[in-house]
Amino acid sequence: MANNLTALWWGLLILAVITVNFASNKANLNISFAKNNLGGPSEEYQRQRQDALLATAVMTQNMPEETAQNSYSDALNVVNSPTNQKSNKKTNRLRISPPTIGWNWGQLHAFNAVDIANRCDTPIYAAKEGIVTETNNDNNWNNGYGNSITIEHSNNIETLYAHLEKVETQIGQYVKEKELIGYMGSTGNTDGPTGCHLHFEVHGAENPLVN
Repeated sequence: MANNLTALWWGLLILAVITVNFASNKANLNISFAKNNLGGPSEEYQRQRQDALLATAVMTQNMPEETAQNSYSDALNVVNSPTNQKSNKKTNRLRISPPTIGWNWGQLHAFNAVDIANRCDTPIYAAKEGIVTETNNDNNWNNGYGNSITIEHSNNIETLYAHLEKVETQIGQYVKEKELIGYMGSTGNTDGPTGCHLHFEVHGAENPLVN
């Protein structure tokens, strides 16, 4: 009797291991298929990512800046994974509010960018609601961008605002569409006829400001 129970126990254990391995392999195959054929992560993953980042942004609003940034970075690390990176296979249409006023050169350049020129200190607004994922406010070169802000929106889309005179937001902050985020400037690489201007990039979608 004891031998029969032992054999049954081992049989159940082996069955459990086989089941777990099968489920794991199936999940990996699904992820690989989505990555190679469907342009990247699923809509469910994107929804969970946005929910996690938004919840973190709300919870850290009243924290000291350093603590809030650390909390946001931790949340970003949790919801990110190597198999869920941005893909250029799918082109999204982005409906936005103009990030500023001025002369729109309308010429696409760099990384899907358009320049809008005006006087320095012209207000810059969030083109769409989202979460601030990166800021640079040290008046340094920053790969030519100078002072800049990156905002992550739904559907795996980002907007970047560069050459700012001043940044009025911080990492992890949730911003509404048309909310003030900074002021136009000429930091970074702004040599040439444009002078003071906003360098506006869109990642993961068409830039709607192209003429």
